[in-house]
Amino acid sequence: MNITEKEVKPIIEEYFNIKINHTPMYHEYDFISEDCISYFELKGRNVKHNQYPDTMIGYNKIEKIKELNEK
Repeated sequence: MNITEKEVKPIIEEYFNIKINHTPMYHEYDFISEDCISYFELKGRNVKHNQYPDTMIGYNKIEKIKELNEK
């Protein structure tokens, strides 16, 4: 079952009690909170959630968070 970003947005907002906005295409993350403090990246996979003991995150995303935290 694939769930879309549009379907996930209200779930994130309710769970974290924040409002989020979609970022522009090709941005490092999918959503940003309205206060610009929280970033969200969604990933879809075709394997069971516990098939691997870890998750890979692109280095560009880590570097972007470091950059944003320095501002």
